[in-house]
Amino acid sequence: MAFDLDTWIKERDEAACSFDLDKFKAFINKYSDIYGAPYVPAIPSDEVLEITMRKMVLAMANPPADKYSEACEWLTAHGCDLEV
Repeated sequence: MAFDLDTWIKERDEAACSFDLDKFKAFINKYSDIYGAPYVPAIPSDEVLEITMRKMVLAMANPPADKYSEACEWLTAHGCDLEV
């Protein structure tokens, strides 16, 4: 697969904004080959992925407002800070 940064960013943002573990894991698996051994990371726990998706939304330049709010609410409710 030829790597296209714009496509990767679009798919990354869609996966993160979905807050769907299966979709996010599929994104990670789809692009894991671009890192190459020995840099292919193991997929962390679901809890870490839940936090990661929401922190990614907070770090986006222009996240959808509803997703940003949802991420902030979820992180706060789960005892996480809002720092990226």
